[in-house]
Amino acid sequence: MIQKNTDIHIRVSEKDKKALQRYAKRAGLSLSAYLLMSGLNQPIHAKPSEALHDCYSVVVDLQQTLRQSTERSVEQRLNYLHDKLLVVYHEQEADSGGNDQDLGD
Repeated sequence: MIQKNTDIHIRVSEKDKKALQRYAKRAGLSLSAYLLMSGLNQPIHAKPSEALHDCYSVVVDLQQTLRQSTERSVEQRLNYLHDKLLVVYHEQEADSGGNDQDLGD
């Protein structure tokens, strides 16, 4: 592991600091990690929501048990996944208006 023992200090406005903190939180990173990745031109992706992760888990479970499942069992899991994905879709649609106020400080 690379030892980090050098500090970099920057001055930003309070507004910019809050925006950077929101972006870091959205990516699931600390502010320091976010700034480092950004400064090194590394890709930064938004952290998937728990609801989306839950949907992915259902898909993986379906893949693993599809051959052993009854038709009704598959239908129930697909209906659950359908409903969950709709919720995730509408959550992201509501957050896409550019208003980051609900992301916290």
